[in-house]
Amino acid sequence: MRAVCITVILSLVFCFSITPARAGEEAKSDLEVLESGKGKEYDLKLDFTPGRTRTVVITRNLSGSRRNVPHVVEKKTHMTQTVEADNAGGYRVTRTFERLIQKVNYNTVTIVDCDTARKGEPLDEIGIILSGLPGKSLILCFDNSLELTEIKGKEEAYNGMVDALKKKVGDKGTAADFEGARKKLEQSFHLDDFLEDLVKTETIIPGRKFAVGAKWRQPYTISFPDFTDIEASLTTEFMEVKGNVAVLRQTMQVPDNASATYQTLMEMSVALLNGSNTVCFDLEKKELKAFTRELHLEFSGTAPGGQKLVMKRNTKEIFEYGEKPGKKPGETQAPEPAPEDREQPEKKPEKKSSKSGEKQKPSGAKPENPDTEPESTPRKPR
Repeated sequence: MRAVCITVILSLVFCFSITPARAGEEAKSDLEVLESGKGKEYDLKLDFTPGRTRTVVITRNLSGSRRNVPHVVEKKTHMTQTVEADNAGGYRVTRTFERLIQKVNYNTVTIVDCDTARKGEPLDEIGIILSGLPGKSLILCFDNSLELTEIKGKEEAYNGMVDALKKKVGDKGTAADFEGARKKLEQSFHLDDFLEDLVKTETIIPGRKFAVGAKWRQPYTISFPDFTDIEASLTTEFMEVKGNVAVLRQTMQVPDNASATYQTLMEMSVALLNGSNTVCFDLEKKELKAFTRELHLEFSGTAPGGQKLVMKRNTKEIFEYGEKPGKKPGETQAPEPAPEDREQPEKKPEKKSSKSGEKQKPSGAKPENPDTEPESTPRKPR
C-alpha cells in the first residue's frame, strides 16, 4: 500500500465536509435583532452540569459532483460526553470516540465501507485509519463565563490514526509515507467537526433571552476544504416551545456576488440553493437536544485551460444526544456492537405434544422461519 494511494482516498473521503469557521478563529458574535417576539421570554443560553454523561451521535450524509463525477459519503460517529468542573469555576467537557461508520460511493462504485465496531480487522485503508480513534478523547476547556479557552487531545487522536496505519502496513511503509499521511489527515480530517455544536455555539444558541416569534441575524462563515471561506449571514426565528424544548429555525443567506477560490487556481461563483438549520434546545437542562443542518451549494467557474467547471455540494448533518445513567465521568463505555456481532437470545426448549409429538404453539402464533430473517437484524426474545 503506497502513501499516494492513501492520500487520494483521504482527499476524497475527508474533504467532503461543511462547517462554520474553525475553532481558534475570531468569533463573530454580532447579533442584530429583527423582531422581538411577544409574551414570555426564555433564556437561550447553553450551560453545563458537572457529572452529566451523554451520548452524542453525529450523522453526515454528503453528496455532490466533481468534474461531473458523482460522490456520496455517509458517516456516523458515536461519542460519549462527560462534564467536570475545574477549580477556577470553569468546565472540562470530554468527548470520547466510541464507534465510527463510513461508506463512500464514487461514480456509483463503493470504495469505502467500514465500521470500527465490526469484529476482525477493517478491510480498507480508511477503516484501518479510523480504527485508531475509538478510545481517544477531545477535551474542551471552558472558563467560568463559558468561553472556550483550549481544545486538548488532537495530537493524540492524529497519532492514534497514524499508529493504526503503521501497525497494518508495517515494513511496507517508510517514515516519509507515514509523515505524508499524517499531514493529509491534519489538512482534511478536521477534528473540530465533531465538536461543532460546542465550538461555535454562538451561531446555534444566542446566549440571551428571547420570546417566541423573535428573529435575529448574525454573520456566518462557511468553510470548505480546497475553497476559501464564504462570508454569509444566518437568520434565526424562535418558532415555538414544546414542553421544555425551544425550537429554532435558521436560514443562511449568501450574497448574490459571492465567490470562493478553488485550490488557489481559479475563482468560482457560489450559488446557495438551500441552507437551513433546525435547533432543539432543552430549556430546563440548558443543553441541545438535537441539531440538524441542510446545505446545498453550487460552484461554477472557468479553469485555467478554459474548461467550464461546475461543482455541487449537498449535505445533511444531524447531532443527536442521549443520556447514559449510572456512568461516572471518565469511565470508558464499550461501543454498541455491530448488528452482526450482537448476541442472540438463548432459545428455550420446545415442548412436544404427549400424543402426537408435534410442537406446541401458542394460540394465534405465526410460524417462524429464522432462515428468512436478515443477518443484520437481531431476533427478538421469544
